[in-house]
Amino acid sequence: MDEFIKKDIERIAKVTASNVAFFTSVGLIKKKAPGRGRARKYSRQDLLEFLLIKSLNSRGLTHGKIGFILDYLRHHPHKPLVHRSEYYTSSRGYLIFSTDPATGKEYIDFRHIFGEEACVLSESEIKEKYKDPVIIDFGELARIADTA
Repeated sequence: MDEFIKKDIERIAKVTASNVAFFTSVGLIKKKAPGRGRARKYSRQDLLEFLLIKSLNSRGLTHGKIGFILDYLRHHPHKPLVHRSEYYTSSRGYLIFSTDPATGKEYIDFRHIFGEEACVLSESEIKEKYKDPVIIDFGELARIADTA
C-alpha cells in the first residue's frame, strides 16, 4: 500500500488522531497530502516520517531537533526514508544523532546509512564511539511500513 488515510497512520505508526493533527500543525509533517481531515491521503514517505517522529519523540528529542532531522533527511541526496525494506538487507540503515564530545554540538551522522562504515560498526560499537547516541534503524521503520 502506498496511500494511507489518517486511520491507517494511527494504526501503523501507533499514534493517536491528536498526534497526527499536532505533528502536522507544528510543521513536522508537511501538508502535501491532498484532502482534509479524515479524507486526507498520506504517502508512504509521510508514514515513514510519522514512524520516525514517534521513534525520536520516544527517545526524548525536542520537536525542534526532530524537525532539523526531518528537514535534513528530506533534502539528503539519497532520500533514506523513501527506500523499501529490501534496500536495507545488505547494509545497516542507521541514523545517529549525537553530541560531539570535543565541541558539545549536536550533529547527525549518516555515514552508517550509505557509507563504507555501514557494514562495519555494530550497534554496540556505535554506542562506544558516540556520546549518548540516539540510534534509529531505518530498515526497521521501512519493514513496518512495508508490512502495512
